[in-house]
Amino acid sequence: MKEIQVEVIQGRGSYRELGEMQGKLHKGTKLFENHQKRRKRSLRSYQTIAKEARHYYDLFAPGL
Repeated sequence: MKEIQVEVIQGRGSYRELGEMQGKLHKGTKLFENHQKRRKRSLRSYQTIAKEARHYYDLFAPGL
């Protein structure tokens, strides 16, 4: 069985303040490094065909 380590932190404030605090805590960690590697690939440009997307919306969720 693989051993894991968990750090529990306490935070108070708005959702934005909590998000900023988490970002500061995670910066420089292995998790952040992995995110940076994945981010390069996810910045690719994705193109959609609006007419085709509309067709699928009408087909599967006509009430939207």
